Amino acid sequence: FDGINLYNWCFAQRRFYANFKAGTTPCEGMTEERAGLLEALGWRWMVDQTIMKQRENRKDDSWTIRCQRVAELKNEEGAEFDGVPSSTMFDGINLYNWCFAQRRFYANFKAGTTPCEGMTEERAGLLEALGWRWMVDQTIMKQRENRKDDSWTIRCQRVAELKNEEGAEFDGVPTSTMFDGVNLRKWCFYQRDFYVKFKAGTFPCGGMNEERAAQLESLEWNFIVGRDDEE
Repeated sequence: FDGINLYNWCFAQRRFYANFKAGTTPCEGMTEERAGLLEALGWRWMVDQTIMKQRENRKDDSWTIRCQRVAELKNEEGAEFDGVPSSTMFDGINLYNWCFAQRRFYANFKAGTTPCEGMTEERAGLLEALGWRWMVDQTIMKQRENRKDDSWTIRCQRVAELKNEEGAEFDGVPTSTMFDGVNLRKWCFYQRDFYVKFKAGTFPCGGMNEERAAQLESLEWNFIVGRDDEE
């Protein structure tokens, strides 16, 4: 329905509802109003712990299998191993990207920051047992962040161009506007959301920082979302 799997959406709402009521995260935009609408359905919205446990077990199994595959690659290459090749596909994912993400989650977990996406002492121990440097290579991380910053800046500049082209008539990016491989209106909507969360000190805020916030503000466009026609 509406382009998504409605069962998975319901399952996610159950989790967000439970976290919202418990005062934990993630609760992804859950509010008293939304919680009330879910409760009005007359459906048990506290997550079925048996189903949740089964899902978590499947996630743990997938995580462990991927970690084992990294260990196998390391053992195959021995002293020559300096990381998973960037094109390595395994278990339906790019294993290099998975490793990169785990390095980040490991570093955040050890630092007590977020996101750390299910990282635990047990998982951290498995990564450490690989004998591989799991603290993120800052040079590689900086290169990736620079590429992301370049893309972000280019998209922001395109919004500025559209605004300048339309002048006083500008009331937002048209819904069908594609640029740099993304739907620019949706990108703007996400940036508005990240901007609001960043200013409120909440997360996720999608890499929003003071510099990006200032660039958005310099557009002289209302980045506080009017959601009536956006959702």
